[in-house]
Amino acid sequence: MSKTLLSSLSIQQPERVIGSEQSASSLSFKEIDFDHPLFSTVFEKNQTASNQEKLNVESPAILKTLKRLAGKEAHTIISLSDGSAFFSEHKLGNGKILFFSSAPSLSWSDFPLKGIFVPLVYRSVVYASSRGKEQYAFTAGDEPLLTMQNIPIALMSGSYKLVSPDGMEELVSQSESKSQADGKSQGANLTVGLKRLTQPGFYQLMNQNELLTVIAVNTNKRESDGRKIETEQLTKFWKQFGIEPAAITSLDQPEQVQTAVVQSRFGVELWKHCLALALMLALLEMFIARDSRKEMQQMFAAAQAG
Repeated sequence: MSKTLLSSLSIQQPERVIGSEQSASSLSFKEIDFDHPLFSTVFEKNQTASNQEKLNVESPAILKTLKRLAGKEAHTIISLSDGSAFFSEHKLGNGKILFFSSAPSLSWSDFPLKGIFVPLVYRSVVYASSRGKEQYAFTAGDEPLLTMQNIPIALMSGSYKLVSPDGMEELVSQSESKSQADGKSQGANLTVGLKRLTQPGFYQLMNQNELLTVIAVNTNKRESDGRKIETEQLTKFWKQFGIEPAAITSLDQPEQVQTAVVQSRFGVELWKHCLALALMLALLEMFIARDSRKEMQQMFAAAQAG
């Protein structure tokens, strides 16, 4: 059955299954096509001493896999240390087929336990279901202009809607979209201008309840740096904007934020201090009055005795 299925999908037949659960040795990732749209915004880039960009990937230990080559009509995205294809892309009409050579089972590999597994599977679903070839990733605050290819003619009319990460739907008016027929395919190219994307997360562009593409919106990296800034750096930062450090209030305890904000708006409340001062003055007055009354009684008694 698998041979018939793979043949109908124009996928080259695997040679055999190699490895076993009890195998003492394992295969690992050899080469990864980081330029593939699947890997955009997935990995971190580190500058090496030779100024070449390399990406950090923790390779799983592959105990059991299909020994196969992707074929001339396919594209190998991830290859293994023995030269076989671990992850490949195949074309079928206007669609895409993504083929993993190892099952997502711990008896085959520890791939499901690696950090790459979840984003790669998710991006694979989005990439394979997207009608366009591009994978869109923007930063919150952008106003993107999207161009999608090979959109079915039936979806070129009607209203487009953008579904935000919180489920809110926003219509994209017809005047903001335009199409250009492509004689080489059964579809057309669609360009859509979107308003400012304010929420981080995944947006869905749809037409007639059909998903056209998914847009990833990320938080600006400068806004997500969790390291504590040094006092000297913070002072230089304020001076760049002409702000004196003395005008800035620093708080050590998070629960003090509300109190500090209220004080900055309305000033410090003095009624508690005034009340304490009034009580102190009242006690002082009572003490003085009592001493004065004793002195007057003593003077009156002395006058009577004389």
